[in-house]
Amino acid sequence: MNAKTGLFLLMGASGLAVGCSGSGSKSTEVVDITSASLRRAQSCQDLTQALRDDALSKLNRRIDAEIRAVHEGYTPYAYGGEGDPTAGSAGGATNGGNSPAPAPAHSDTETQVKGVDEADIVKADGTKLYVLHGQKFLVVNAWPAANLATAGSVDIEGEPSEMFVANGKATVFSSVDGAPIYAAAGLTPRAAYSDGYATPLYYSAANGAMAGGGMSAPGSPSSQSYAAPLTKVTVLALDGAHASVTRELYFEGSYLSSRRVDSKVRMVLEGGAHGPQLDYNANPTAGADDNARIGAWEDLRAKNAAAIAATTYADWIPEAFTKDAAGVHATPTGCGDFYIPTTGTTEFGMTQIVALDLDAADAPPRGSAIVGAVETVYGNADTMVLAGRAYCDPWLTRRQYNAPSSAIVPVEITNYTHLHLFNLTADPSQPLYAASGTVPGEVQDQFSLDQKDGRVRVTTTVQKSGPVSAPTESASSSGGSNEASHVYVLENRAGRLSIQGDTGEIAPGEQLYATRYVGDKAYVVTWHVTDPLFVVDLANPAHPAILGQVQIPGFSEYIHPLDDTHLLTIGRETDDTGHQHTEGGYWYGLAIQIFDVTNPLAPKLQQKYVYDGGEYATSEATQNHKAFTYFDDRKLLAFPYVRQYGYGATQSTGPSSTLEVFHVDVASGIQKLGSVDHSSLLGTLPNGNYGYCGGYYDGAVRRGVFFENVVYSISYGGILANDVSQITAPLASLKLPAPALQTLTCGPVGL
Repeated sequence: MNAKTGLFLLMGASGLAVGCSGSGSKSTEVVDITSASLRRAQSCQDLTQALRDDALSKLNRRIDAEIRAVHEGYTPYAYGGEGDPTAGSAGGATNGGNSPAPAPAHSDTETQVKGVDEADIVKADGTKLYVLHGQKFLVVNAWPAANLATAGSVDIEGEPSEMFVANGKATVFSSVDGAPIYAAAGLTPRAAYSDGYATPLYYSAANGAMAGGGMSAPGSPSSQSYAAPLTKVTVLALDGAHASVTRELYFEGSYLSSRRVDSKVRMVLEGGAHGPQLDYNANPTAGADDNARIGAWEDLRAKNAAAIAATTYADWIPEAFTKDAAGVHATPTGCGDFYIPTTGTTEFGMTQIVALDLDAADAPPRGSAIVGAVETVYGNADTMVLAGRAYCDPWLTRRQYNAPSSAIVPVEITNYTHLHLFNLTADPSQPLYAASGTVPGEVQDQFSLDQKDGRVRVTTTVQKSGPVSAPTESASSSGGSNEASHVYVLENRAGRLSIQGDTGEIAPGEQLYATRYVGDKAYVVTWHVTDPLFVVDLANPAHPAILGQVQIPGFSEYIHPLDDTHLLTIGRETDDTGHQHTEGGYWYGLAIQIFDVTNPLAPKLQQKYVYDGGEYATSEATQNHKAFTYFDDRKLLAFPYVRQYGYGATQSTGPSSTLEVFHVDVASGIQKLGSVDHSSLLGTLPNGNYGYCGGYYDGAVRRGVFFENVVYSISYGGILANDVSQITAPLASLKLPAPALQTLTCGPVGL
């Protein structure tokens, strides 16, 4: 199954909450996670009680699972977990004095929704490029190409991740060491809360009792080298080559995603929650019998319940800070801006939606927060949908993976996703909660979500527990025939997102690879041996239906609509056995394809371009749509391509990093124009610039941007400008200095 392990899984991890008490248990709680909703906190006292109730519900079910396991003869279970759930645009900068008028047409960041900008590491505006390069924000003169040069730069605090450039301003998101911010605000950083998801909650008689406090996964706030990590928003004013800092905002929580519509920027943060430090060590005496083990779990329940009951809302909610000329000021979200889920239905965490207006420099940011951790974000001009997996009941996991051989494991759905719809038009300065709903399965990424005509459409993969049915090749590869995809349509019925339509199972036993919604159609790609691309009709939302499919070797990983009836995809080519189509091991050749879906009953592959399968090569564009640049004005496509080494006939050639450039048009098909080679920049950066502590800084191409007929390839080593009609000879080149690194003390990350 293509399960995603997140750090703060919004409204969920896979699991169906059921009654988990056994004889001797002091809790008989039953929580139905197949339906969830949010309500606005009425007061700080209301918020306090809701936070306590939610934490206590999860504590009880964790301990109930252990007690039930004792009664039913399960092997004592100990584990360390997979990660801690607590733990461009129109208008803008002034053009340079030597720029021609009018400004040239240029490509923008690939986005899911037209008119809704998404943050990225490179932006184009007028005649300039803006590049996040290590800790610097670079302003680069790009047009005409002969003027290619760095025009200015600003140091960005921390580790920049993404940015917007619009309305004469840049908005940069970075992660920073917050210790000096807390000190300036007169506050002491608080420890992150753990509800036991990743820490060893279970007692192992063989290995002795294990205490909590396991290591979090790489990339989580608690695995960073910062003692007190914060997310920073830096707003820069742009004036030609000059950029200056105008606002500095800091937030507890990790940057997840953002959207921009005109001057309105909306950022989503995950985590930042606190709470009591609970004890997960039941610690019965060595060789204890069942009654002693159950007693130890009940003692632990009482101890942790008392710690939860002693808290107030202030012990849980995240802080925010504003830095200005007068100093640093703490600005926590008000209690009335918190939305509370049905008790016990969500994975623990905190979600913050922060709204900024770039045209209102003095207006404070507005925010809403959800008690529950975020996983996936969809946004259009009018709405935002937050999605994530429902609470993972410990007993379900125990029963599925640790049951005695004599136990009967029933077949049932094991994963659900909660969807929460926010309205962006009623009050443009603050997202307002509108409705919630729950669907079976989990979403793959933001393209699994869509909203049209007031309805939410979602593609999920449903996983069922219990024994796998007759072993098939499909089942052995994709997690079993108990897995299938669905497309659901939900409508808002008085604040509740109710399922209006369901396609039923799509490709049982196969893995979901890509989804794209275009008008009243959904295009869904699954794969095991071959690539079925399904056309789903959503014109009748009560009865979504599969109209047709085309099946070819390989799989598509990203789908870009060329027009209403043609799709451009990037993915991998395989032969009809699921292996590489040419000799050389198990690496598949990269494939670019055009599908004609004019007749939805009989979609067809119109054309494809396949790379040599004997190369071990990757493209970020298969996993990150922002690395996929399609310039519709000129029908040009660019994406990074990194070749590590080859097999067979290509074995003697070494590594390379290029920007691949194509002309792609429905009428003329796919024509490769050439490769812009950055291999000369590979390995040229100083030692120590590669790794978890400082980021992956090497010479590989990161992005491609088009200005008219010129493509600019950007790497940490430099920028090359090439005319697509004569791509082998650069028009201009700009070597960039090695990116600056954080001064960090690296810990044992990823063990």
